[in-house]
Amino acid sequence: ICAGVGASRCLVLRFRKANILLDCAVPLDSALYAAAGAGEGSAGGDADTAVLGGSPGPHPQSPTTGPAGSGLLDLTPFLPLLHTLELHAALISSAEALLALPLLLTQPLPEPAPGTQHLERAAIDAAEQLVAERWAAQRAAAAAAAAAARNGTSGQGFKTHTEAAQEEQAYNHKDTGDLRTNSKGAAGLPSAADLGLWDLPDRQVGLLAGSCWRRRPSLAAVRYVLDRVRPVRYGQVVPLDDYELTATPYPCGSGFGHAAWQVMDGAERCRTVLYLPNAAPTHAFAPPLPLALLRQPDALLLAPHMLAAAGPAPGPPPPAPPPPPARPGLAGIKEAVLGAVMGGGVALLPVHPTGDTAWELLEALAASLASADLADSVPLVYVGPRARTSLALASVSLEALGPDRRAAVYRPAHPFAFDTLLKSGKLVVGGSLADSEVRRRLGPEQHGQQAEEQRPRPAVVLVSADSLLHPVFPPVPRACGTRERRMSGDTWELLRRLGPDPCSVLILPHAAAPAALRGIRRIYAQAAAAAAADHASQSSGPGSLPANPRLAEPPPQQPLRMRLLHLPLHGAGASPGPSPAIMLELLQLLQPRHLLLSSRDHELLQQAALMRQQQHLLQLPPQPQPQGGSAALPPHVPAPAIQLARESVVPYGWLSQVAVSLPRNVHSALISPDLLARLQWLGAGPGLQVARLNCVLVFRGGAWHADPVPGSATSADSVAAAVATAAGGAVAADQLLLLAAPGQAAAQAASLGSGAGGAGAGAGGDAAAAPAVKVEAASWAPGPELGPLLAPLAERGVTHVGVEADGEVTRLVVSGTDASLELRRGSAHIHTACPVLRQVLTDCLMRQLTAI
Repeated sequence: ICAGVGASRCLVLRFRKANILLDCAVPLDSALYAAAGAGEGSAGGDADTAVLGGSPGPHPQSPTTGPAGSGLLDLTPFLPLLHTLELHAALISSAEALLALPLLLTQPLPEPAPGTQHLERAAIDAAEQLVAERWAAQRAAAAAAAAAARNGTSGQGFKTHTEAAQEEQAYNHKDTGDLRTNSKGAAGLPSAADLGLWDLPDRQVGLLAGSCWRRRPSLAAVRYVLDRVRPVRYGQVVPLDDYELTATPYPCGSGFGHAAWQVMDGAERCRTVLYLPNAAPTHAFAPPLPLALLRQPDALLLAPHMLAAAGPAPGPPPPAPPPPPARPGLAGIKEAVLGAVMGGGVALLPVHPTGDTAWELLEALAASLASADLADSVPLVYVGPRARTSLALASVSLEALGPDRRAAVYRPAHPFAFDTLLKSGKLVVGGSLADSEVRRRLGPEQHGQQAEEQRPRPAVVLVSADSLLHPVFPPVPRACGTRERRMSGDTWELLRRLGPDPCSVLILPHAAAPAALRGIRRIYAQAAAAAAADHASQSSGPGSLPANPRLAEPPPQQPLRMRLLHLPLHGAGASPGPSPAIMLELLQLLQPRHLLLSSRDHELLQQAALMRQQQHLLQLPPQPQPQGGSAALPPHVPAPAIQLARESVVPYGWLSQVAVSLPRNVHSALISPDLLARLQWLGAGPGLQVARLNCVLVFRGGAWHADPVPGSATSADSVAAAVATAAGGAVAADQLLLLAAPGQAAAQAASLGSGAGGAGAGAGGDAAAAPAVKVEAASWAPGPELGPLLAPLAERGVTHVGVEADGEVTRLVVSGTDASLELRRGSAHIHTACPVLRQVLTDCLMRQLTAI
């Protein structure tokens, strides 16, 4: 069941009797998307307002009112669908994949909630950093608003800390169910195309806007979820409640703490479902996907809209857009950053504290600056409430790093170059722009009253992406008559100061929807307007200088001239996943029985497969032309067909349910010799004999074993329940076996044995001949037919076999070994100290039995 689409991925897996929640994600930049679409497409009313369900009136969406006043909106899965299901467990693949769980677990009405949530240990650490940074910015905004209120400036729309907390508590559980909608989407919210969901049906567009935008939950609700999450390690097997199911996380190679979940039957372990939310062939520091442990799953479930693809533009492009770098990804980011700093500008890169982007960028950009001889003149700055903690997390989370990074501790050395960069002064880390070292390295060349409004020196600044949503509050008057600026959004302030500079650049280095860049433009317009209002309040406020017509006139609002680029390190557009070509190669290695993926990804894979077939045709050598034109051309060699799955490919859509049938993968069992000795064969008609097999099937050591029923009971039905309970899920079996009856066919068996020996001698000079058994001839009395038994031995490579007859016992001896097989009337005994030969002889013997 698909309950979330795109970056708001959320799936429910029904396996046996359990409903398992697979991720409940929120896009990291969803609040930026909401700011971008505020007022877009509304019919009448204020362009900066949106009607919230159950609220007394319009609520400002402008960031200038603070986080509590605006009620930041997040794009969540369709939670009403999840409320109708009884969820038994939740498997979370990354830090952002649990951000919607607080809205699911803290509803006003009692709802069934997942009993246990599992998340990889490193992903929990990343989630802690993400939550701490988000609410650190909100607390700073609330404190600045409270300070402004105490000094008499709360009438400008700023709420005190108590008022903000009360409003957040009142609207924590309210959704946007009655937003005004039109053909483009909801009034005040971006459309589906702006979110990268250009293929969403029209009937679902209004549902997405009206039911999936929720207020960001409180910190208490988020802490409640984080405290209930059970940390696990890669490769750790965890039980999923009492439904005999187990789940194991494995690294998927796409980021820090990212996991692919393998769900298997608990006791049987015969059926496997692999959930793959993301995958990457190579990564700067993440461990790779262990293909050897995940091959040939019965069902491979891909996350919705997993594959990276650039969709059609949602609207006409802006006039005269600057040309983006020709190379995407990390190469394009390096090119844009070096171009900005060499031109005298500043490169601004908003990042999240999860480590997926910031750690890789710091190392790569430091190496680029050093190669361009700019490491000493251009500082590399990382600013954010959790910047220092994030770098410390990178050095201690060795289990979540790749083999090369883990091997660095044996040299000994740090797995990352952060420590060396900090000691050399080439990297500056600070909690905010107010830090003394950050102000010194980023400060303008001139000092004085206008120094604050000047652009910083050329620098590369990685800054908290969440601080873009929180403004810088108006200056607060001091007792001495001066005014103190209260900062809460470092990115907001840098965008306001660098926006008019055409030499500077702002780069989004992670996957984001098309609405992200428009949201940044809108935030800059609001920041510029707030700066003009701030200038007017300073000119007319208490303690200001005498009125001067030239000084009192506000400066003209500068348009946004800095370049805005979206260059994700991994993926393309709104999806951080692999390209269709890379996913096609991965599917050839995994070879799933059934493949379940979104309809959009299915189309992308089909296009990639078609392009690969066309490339194969172009690479074929030219066919020779016939002389005279009378001869026929040789048939054209067709391109090999590319199969996405061994049996079926099942596409799904948002709010849809699909199902596949998984077989029981039980092919054979190892029969103990004691069990074979207990078989009593009886006549079952001409040429047949029958025996009753009572055994207990137990899965141990990676294979099924058929063991005798304990005790003296002759029927497995009498002890089935007790044995299954004591053995931890064993299966009691009671079957009839048919075998060809011994008789006058012994002479035929002898002739088959002699013929096999002759064939073996003749096959010595022909490499293409089938393997044959060389029988060391001996005379024997009438006994079991050996031809059907010698043939499977030859298939296994046992071609030198001696046959001895002693009364009612026929003995097969493998030449050069201690292995022998004694065949009696109604029984068989295997004698060998080699487990491999015992396995081979057992398999060949069991192939002669037929189960009814």
